[in-house]
Amino acid sequence: VLAKQIFRKKYFQSSGTHYLHVGEIPQKTPLDQIDFNILLELSQNARISIIDLAKVCESSPALINYRLEKLETEKIIVGYRTEINLEKINRTFFKCQLYLNSFDLKKEKELFSFCNKHLDVTEYIQQIGECRNEIELQTPTYFTYNKFIEELRNKFPNEIRNISTILINKGNIRWFPTCYQCHD
Repeated sequence: VLAKQIFRKKYFQSSGTHYLHVGEIPQKTPLDQIDFNILLELSQNARISIIDLAKVCESSPALINYRLEKLETEKIIVGYRTEINLEKINRTFFKCQLYLNSFDLKKEKELFSFCNKHLDVTEYIQQIGECRNEIELQTPTYFTYNKFIEELRNKFPNEIRNISTILINKGNIRWFPTCYQCHD
């Protein structure tokens, strides 16, 4: 993945086009055991209190608070997010992978803008490979998803060669890579 834009869930609040941009030139940042434990715990429970986090990390709340601020300042922690049970709000999670004929920077910006303004689009991902772009949506129905695909094909008729659809039923997302090692 080269870059990923995470949009606000506009189906809750239809105004605004704010997003979180993830993906820059990677830098190796060594983590000690405390930072590693903080990130590991937050990846599983971002709502944990500083007091409880301090207990889990076997440290003081003051030190945990300091470390959290440092991780945010160094942009190791770039945001916090809530996972929503989509079934409870009658939404379905789709990914569409775009296989493109050609794409210049102007069309790339148009595609991003199109996605950013769309009510159901939650993420826009740019990557290397045959599938250059991936769009994540949370739609009320499969019909709504198909309507989005039709709009997308009409807006970019010469650029899109093929679209693959992936229906995500349930996911167990691990937000912290288990391959990462701490450096004490």
